[in-house]
Amino acid sequence: MAASDVKNTGSDGGTAPTRRGFLEDLMDPTCPIPIYAYRGREQFLEDFQHALDTYQSTSEWMLLTGVTEEIFRDEFLESEESPFSRLRSYDTEGQILLLRLTVSREHEAAASEFDHLLKNATERQGLRLKSYGGYHGMVEGGMVPDKAWRPLRLPRDRSTEWPSAVLEVSYSETRTKLMGDIRRWFYASSGDVKLVLIIDIDRHAPNIIIEQWVHDKDSGKKRDQVINISRMKDRVVVTGAPLEISFERLLLCPPSTPYESKIRIREEALREFADSIWEEQGYKEIERF
Repeated sequence: MAASDVKNTGSDGGTAPTRRGFLEDLMDPTCPIPIYAYRGREQFLEDFQHALDTYQSTSEWMLLTGVTEEIFRDEFLESEESPFSRLRSYDTEGQILLLRLTVSREHEAAASEFDHLLKNATERQGLRLKSYGGYHGMVEGGMVPDKAWRPLRLPRDRSTEWPSAVLEVSYSETRTKLMGDIRRWFYASSGDVKLVLIIDIDRHAPNIIIEQWVHDKDSGKKRDQVINISRMKDRVVVTGAPLEISFERLLLCPPSTPYESKIRIREEALREFADSIWEEQGYKEIERF
């Protein structure tokens, strides 16, 4: 079934579903993510290929409706077979599955390079982080992050289910999806995820925005910092640097010295990070000031 058959309604019967699950925000007609109804393994394989052929230039994602918990567990959750293994998040209430169609070079470069940045910053202070991907509380509304981190040693009362910090890279995503990702991490983990880092890459210009969101008991989430990195004519302009990450939120323990209170990624490192992404986008390196 083509995405257009279900795109406007989010169902295969012509009636819009009651808005219950967190992924239903992505079923708005203005959202560029294609939507298909699950009709068995063979039809899913055909639909996935159709979405890949038709929409990969505008979206990295695909939504699949009508996925019961039984189908999710039996066909997708532990599958190593592509495209069944490409799940990113499962909405139990809405019975909706979010899958990744493709990963761009820019997306992969951003996740990999930022992982190096953060590890280098912590190692300068004699600290070590564990970085990993994989599923986190998928049935509870979790998802697969671009990167996730936690300290090597966890507090005794801390669950191993959730990381302390996650990274979400946006290359073709709407603001609605990004805000949904942030809310979902904090809500599904009951606050065990302490911070979410967003890297928003402009597809059409050399511009990158880095946002740091933290868990807030009152409002659920709070934007703590914004950094803009842009190429303007013959120079790179950075505003909001350095990136300062709370030691206690990331390492889940208080710092032993005042120097440790923040994990800092300096402006020069952020410039080099941006250059590595722009190189993948085809922009030439330019003079730095």
